[in-house]
Amino acid sequence: MGKQNWFSVFCFRLLPLLGLLLSPLSNAQASSPFKLSGEVGSYLESYQRKEGESDRPGFTGRLYIRPTISFWGMSFPFELVISTEETKVRQPFNHLSLTPRLGPVTFHIGDYYPEFSEYTLNGEFVRGGGIDLRPGGFRLSLVSGQNRRATKGDSPTYARSLYGMKLGFGKEGGFLWDLNLLKVRDDPKSLDSAGVEPPQENIVGGVSLQAKLGKVSLGGEFAASAYTRDMNSSEFSSEKIPSAVSKLFQPRHSTSVDYAYNFKLGLKLGSANLSGGYTYIGPGYTSLGLSSLANDRQRIDLSSRVSLMHSKVTFDGRFFTFKDNLTGQKDYTTRRNNFSLNLSWRPSAKFFLTPGYAFTGMKNDASDDTCKVDNSMQSYSLNIGYNFELRDLHQRVTLSYSYQNSRDRNQVRPKTDFDSQNFRIMLVHTLGRGLNLSPNFGYIRNKNKGYGGSSTTKTYLYGLGINHQAYRGKLSNSLAISSNHQKGSKSQTMTLRSGYAFSRTSSLNFNLRLTKQGESQGERMASLGYRYRF
Repeated sequence: MGKQNWFSVFCFRLLPLLGLLLSPLSNAQASSPFKLSGEVGSYLESYQRKEGESDRPGFTGRLYIRPTISFWGMSFPFELVISTEETKVRQPFNHLSLTPRLGPVTFHIGDYYPEFSEYTLNGEFVRGGGIDLRPGGFRLSLVSGQNRRATKGDSPTYARSLYGMKLGFGKEGGFLWDLNLLKVRDDPKSLDSAGVEPPQENIVGGVSLQAKLGKVSLGGEFAASAYTRDMNSSEFSSEKIPSAVSKLFQPRHSTSVDYAYNFKLGLKLGSANLSGGYTYIGPGYTSLGLSSLANDRQRIDLSSRVSLMHSKVTFDGRFFTFKDNLTGQKDYTTRRNNFSLNLSWRPSAKFFLTPGYAFTGMKNDASDDTCKVDNSMQSYSLNIGYNFELRDLHQRVTLSYSYQNSRDRNQVRPKTDFDSQNFRIMLVHTLGRGLNLSPNFGYIRNKNKGYGGSSTTKTYLYGLGINHQAYRGKLSNSLAISSNHQKGSKSQTMTLRSGYAFSRTSSLNFNLRLTKQGESQGERMASLGYRYRF
């Protein structure tokens, strides 16, 4: 076992003692200006495989501590995450951050994930610093740091820096306007360029708006992006490019400029909620401040929710249509339509019924049969629940059934149709004195049909849950056992959870999970988690 493994095990054993030391501080008198809250915990996982290669480590350990110190209206949240998964050939897994809050001002020091908007910055890791100002209706956010570090190995990456600003005013639930600016740049000197994807550079600017006018709500965003795919390509100059832009971002022959926008409208009419939206993302639009974004598409969304009979009956309907190839640069255009309708009927507290239907279809206009796409998928679902009393003890039974079929009408590839049926039943049987049993059974049948014939697989699922509460609900324990049987394969899982609530804000929880699956490979996994909230 490596040094990091020993360290994680040591920290895991140290955490219960740390929790006991922090507990007296968290239970200090309410009149004290000093307050300590937060949580500490860890996770250990062991994995074994008898045969074949494994893509996961034999041991994984994680440790986290998230205390918050508060006094005189100020708070200082702190977070530390350490794991054996940390390695120099990938992006950081270990995290260290401090987030002081002083009235309307919040500082970010260390590692965090800033959020600006849907098309500029959201979900990307930053190691550096930032500040959020929220005095009254004014909003200002600044972020600066490292988005990626230079790594070597199978997938080497350059060091990447990120800078951003968000400026706006307004309040949530009313009128809200924001200006978002972002710049992301790789450092070509941070890594030997041999065998590495070209360094990239990106600058994005956008405006987002939200407004609520009585029963009408509006929202939208417009963003423009300049993205250089290869910073080693030759520079591009033009009199049409303002000098101020060239100082912030150097255009090159691999640079693309495009924009994206969306518009959303919501309307509330009594018991009905209606909403719709339109999205356009140009084929050249790219923001390196987003973890993922598919470009070259436009989409129309419509949805409605209607409640009747004092909310005993509810209809939910959704529809969207999508297409790509917005500028005609591709050989063919792909279209996709999706429709879903769900009904919820709850005539009383004892009974509910929720049927549902969904359809998805995708086609393109390719003239070549090899590239032709023409497939569809339909699904039907039904959930039924009934509550009743047995010897003055509450009981509940639930049934669920779903059927799904998909069709591929391509004339070149082997025709493949897929049908799936899923049935499950569960009973919650209360025995009294805080004890209940939850036996359940499931059946899944999958059938594939093609030119070469058809094949059917059947899976049987068995499970039992045991839950117990004592000491007026402060102590809770649960045991869940499940087993899935399929011809030539079987898997079994056991999960044990135990928790004790010292107070409304202080609790201790343990989670143990054992899994065994695969007849030939003999995969076994055990995990143990611990969390103490104070």
